[in-house]
Amino acid sequence: MTTRKPRKRSTAPKTKSAQAPANGAEEDREDRQETIAVAAYYRWERRGCTPGCELDDWVAAEQEVER
Repeated sequence: MTTRKPRKRSTAPKTKSAQAPANGAEEDREDRQETIAVAAYYRWERRGCTPGCELDDWVAAEQEVER
């Protein structure tokens, strides 16, 4: 009986070029998430980069993006 070595799995994240092309709705969702993340980051930065209100920053950023 012979034993087979397990294949090594890559832990590197897949890039968009390696993944199947996303449909328009998926791209819109990703763009919206990125816009919200950036807005939340700027809110965090304006608060002096102090931790503890990340959810508040995110929700406020979502509302800002909705407008």
